[in-house]
Formats: sequence, C-alpha cells, structure tokens
Amino acid sequence: MSTQEATQTLVHEEFELKLNQAKGSCSLSEATCKFAYTWDTVRNMGQARLISIDGTLVNIPLYPLGIYGMWAFMSDMKPTAFPIGGQETIIFRVILDVKYQINQKTAALMLNQDGSCILETENFEGEVSRVNA
Repeated sequence: MSTQEATQTLVHEEFELKLNQAKGSCSLSEATCKFAYTWDTVRNMGQARLISIDGTLVNIPLYPLGIYGMWAFMSDMKPTAFPIGGQETIIFRVILDVKYQINQKTAALMLNQDGSCILETENFEGEVSRVNA
C-alpha cells in the first residue's frame, strides 16, 4: 500500500515495507513497517518517519544523510524498547533509502541494545558506514 502526493517542489509518500531478511541474533524474524517521507526537490531537503511496526505505533523521526542518488534517512536515538508482537523489542537504529529515479524503497532495522540484529528488506544495500556507525 502506497500513497504519493506531489506539488511543484514537494514529494510526500506513505507506504509499507516488509523487512524479512534477518542477520544476527534477532527476536523478530520479519516485520511490516509503515514509513512516510516528504522531500523538497528544489531545496534538496526532507524528512521521514517510521510510523509503525506490525501495527504498533513507534513514531521514530528519520533524518537525511546526504547520500548522492537517493533520499536516504536514518534515526538518531538511544536504543528504545517498544512492545512489538507481544514482546519487548529494542530498536537501535532505523534506515530508509528511497531511490527515486527507479522508484525503489528499502529499509533496515537494527535491533537489540547494541544493534546486533539487522532486519532488512530483501534488496537493502547496507553500507558499512551506516550499518556499523
């Protein structure tokens, strides 16, 4: 499910992504994440948000990274626990990439107190600088 609105300079989209590729010791094997972003194509600035995980409201702000060729966002938060799927899940980091030229969206969640679990979309291209930062 995806909705997209565009004005002359602003692009806004709300959509869901299924994260089902787990690396490391993960308490979640998959998650459906609802994201939203707004991007100003003239000013080349934007913001994003992870709205929910499996229907649980998390409302995590994501900040632009300035990666060439995509609108890339990452959270800036302390590890925080959320009740997801009936269990406490600690979110360490959230990454969202929007490759606007090919209309491709990918994401990753780093879980546990130290980010030792990475749950990502099938086609996520994790860069060491973002995933291990």
